[in-house]
Amino acid sequence: MANKEPKTIKIERSAEEIREELQIQLDKLDELSALYDQGKDHFAADIATVLRKLFRQKGNSKSLLGQLNNWNPSLFDTVETKKQGNPNIHIAPVSGMASVGVSQDGLKLYEVWKPAYQPSGTPFYTTFDTWWTKTLFHDTHGVAFSRKCLVDWLCDQDGGAHVDPALDQEYFRLTRESSYGFRQCLILGDAISNPDEPISPERIIEVERAKAGLLLVRAIVRQIAFEVQTSSSQLLPS
Repeated sequence: MANKEPKTIKIERSAEEIREELQIQLDKLDELSALYDQGKDHFAADIATVLRKLFRQKGNSKSLLGQLNNWNPSLFDTVETKKQGNPNIHIAPVSGMASVGVSQDGLKLYEVWKPAYQPSGTPFYTTFDTWWTKTLFHDTHGVAFSRKCLVDWLCDQDGGAHVDPALDQEYFRLTRESSYGFRQCLILGDAISNPDEPISPERIIEVERAKAGLLLVRAIVRQIAFEVQTSSSQLLPS
């Protein structure tokens, strides 16, 4: 009969050590966010890895917040802050998380996404369970996307903790096919002095969306980090 491997003995860390690790992860979040803000948007995958350590509860894996019994803190919610006083506001695909722009490379125009950062309005805080799992937007296939699923996909499949050879269909459609549905185009000519002039096809320049979906996800993950950075006092135990 084969010898069984001896059972691994685990010894619990002290609460003080877990608190120190939480502060280390928040420091990493600041450092990675600074790299993203310098134009290195691929660091969003590393940001997602830190966010997962802070918040993810799955199986035997406990989040840092859970280990400190801080299960449901209130976190800065830039979506709800943006809506304050204007509940009908909508910027496709999601208000308060990311803003869209255009960059130029030679004669081509490309769609780009950036974090929204600090929105106008009275700061609004949402309890963690709702903040983490509520739907931010739907794509053209009707798939709902939350902070949690975007962080998990970017971390688990797309450069954070893993680089998978195949991606989940929903995430692939969003990041590689830009399934969020929003499209931009520029119209040549003077629309102010000639508002009634017909728009002929040759006057319309469509903005390319190569990697735009991935840029959107990275921008939203950076915005999640911004919300967490703004809420750090809610996360660190007194």
